[in-house]
Amino acid sequence: MDLKAYSNQIVRNVKHHPNVAGFRIKGKTLYRHYGDAIQLINFQGSGSNTVDIMKFTINLGIYLPSLAVLDEDPEMTTDILKAHWRSRIGSYMGDGTDYWWKVESEVQLRPISDEIVQVLEHSAIPAMNELSSVDALCAVWKRGEHPGIGKNQRTRFIELLCGE
Repeated sequence: MDLKAYSNQIVRNVKHHPNVAGFRIKGKTLYRHYGDAIQLINFQGSGSNTVDIMKFTINLGIYLPSLAVLDEDPEMTTDILKAHWRSRIGSYMGDGTDYWWKVESEVQLRPISDEIVQVLEHSAIPAMNELSSVDALCAVWKRGEHPGIGKNQRTRFIELLCGE
């Protein structure tokens, strides 16, 4: 199995795990409708991958269809860069720093997939569930927080969606 196949297998392992129920898959992104939002789990490969080593991280996102008016192509709701809230899975692991997995052999696929499922199930998905409403994201933005988006985007989202 080559490294591209490793990557695809990890995405499939996570998607088909019963504790990550309800997510669909498009490319390297798992997504589902939840509350007012579309939740995204995006597998991002490293630019420094080689033929022998694959590194990847996971981006998390929340997309609000009610803000689709801002998108040139609202059909691209599974694009992590279109998400209105973004974070990395490392924020929900250990010390909260960015985290990249390194895969060198097929025997690593199941343990890495299981580790990802654990973080998603116990930390990341519950956090996204809490934020998957217009009211919840408006509260975050009004506190001055803007995870994964710029300050100007936050201001524009508040103006368009949060009644200010």
